[in-house]
Amino acid sequence: MSTIADRDSERPAREPGTHDDADGALRPWPVLVRTVRSYLDHNMTDHAASLTYFAMMSLFPSLLAGIAVLSLVGEVGLAQDAADYLIDRGADASTAEVVRSTLARMIETSGGAAGFALLLSFGLALNGASGAFGSAGRALNVVWAANEDRGFVRRKAQDIAMALVVILLFAIVVIAMFLGGGIADDLLGTIGLGETGAAIWSIARFPLAIAAAMVGYSIIYAYAPAVEQRRWRWITVGSAAGVTIWIVASAAFAVYIRNFSSYGAAYGAFGAAIVLLLWLYVSANAFLLGAELNATIERSRAAGRGGPPPPMVGAPEPPAGPDRD
Repeated sequence: MSTIADRDSERPAREPGTHDDADGALRPWPVLVRTVRSYLDHNMTDHAASLTYFAMMSLFPSLLAGIAVLSLVGEVGLAQDAADYLIDRGADASTAEVVRSTLARMIETSGGAAGFALLLSFGLALNGASGAFGSAGRALNVVWAANEDRGFVRRKAQDIAMALVVILLFAIVVIAMFLGGGIADDLLGTIGLGETGAAIWSIARFPLAIAAAMVGYSIIYAYAPAVEQRRWRWITVGSAAGVTIWIVASAAFAVYIRNFSSYGAAYGAFGAAIVLLLWLYVSANAFLLGAELNATIERSRAAGRGGPPPPMVGAPEPPAGPDRD
């Protein structure tokens, strides 16, 4: 497995003027320009499409696992909360009603089979998530210019283990986003917290969701590629930027769907699936843009420490000098 320092030491020195000086290596605008340039030249939009596919493959088993859990605890009220959330995010009333009625029926009827359904759906979700983690690793290997030298067994075991951790973190994100209103009051009331706990939860749940998402991004950025990171950071600049871009892009996408699109009229029942695919694609692009920012900052820091400057993506290599005896 290669390290960042190893790859930096192998790069040939550039001609003067081909890179920002060390003092300006971490200035925001040059870093942003190099990040976007690397993102485009690495064809990250193609890798985002691959991530979207694997995310879609793991999404529905994850949904079934969540429904099985709700069946075990008998929380039918989440169906209405989910419908209200969709309406708030721009979904039409008919789509929200289909989601509400379907979730309520599945929660009510799964009953005795909930335990088996939970095990089966969790296994399928974990397999799909490990595929998404592997796809992220291939994309991040391109970002870091790393060669995949891990064996299949080691790589697959790592993908499954890290996917499990990321699933738990993003389960916290989903719970924090959806678990509000009457359900929060009921659950907190059963452990004696009641209205006080619900009030605290209503304030803390969104910062908790954002923090969990950033940590999830950091885990993937650190462990998916074949790169030995210098040290672990719970939240990196790239993970914070990636989550921020994801939130802003999701909000802009919701405004677009609510006011300017006609997917429902054009595609009928398939409109919701198309919107979901587009949103997953937007999310994957935000994730990969954060990864490119991390790599750009790391290379700029290496240049500032007196090491070889980061490569100018797309720039020609300097001509080789004459051999010396």
